[in-house]
Amino acid sequence: MALDLKALNDNKSGIGTKVEVFAGPMVQKWEVPGVSGYLGQSAPILRVGLGNQKEADVVRLLWPTGVPQDEIKLAAKKTQVVAELDRRGSSCPVLFSWNGKEYEFIADLIGPGVVGHWIAPGERDVPDPTEYLKVSGKSVKERDGNSVSVLWSRWKRPCTWTR
Repeated sequence: MALDLKALNDNKSGIGTKVEVFAGPMVQKWEVPGVSGYLGQSAPILRVGLGNQKEADVVRLLWPTGVPQDEIKLAAKKTQVVAELDRRGSSCPVLFSWNGKEYEFIADLIGPGVVGHWIAPGERDVPDPTEYLKVSGKSVKERDGNSVSVLWSRWKRPCTWTR
């Protein structure tokens, strides 16, 4: 799969964007570079190896503007154009869980869980850790034999709970 990132404003190439791709058991990470070598420039499109997976379950981006964005079920073997969403003023966390086959969308979490709301340079809101969400047991299955995997649309690795 190829990822062609289209950022907003003055950084149209998305230089500095952090990208995580989850496809089946695979997790890959990149940061979009600006240059490579003396008087060189990096390729504008990220090439993602998905093995025998037919799609990426989740492509997670953290744009240089601080905006987190998740794209789900992006097909392999084609160029995916991903445009930055202008959500800086209203971005909220989104919850996905592993259902035994793929990451499944559970809910948008609004209210005390606001994540990434800009307050001042270098300062953002912090979610209220006492917020709860009930998730059906059919949507949360073991992964790797002994753990449950949940993804937030915030720039963090998957949360994992082990028995």
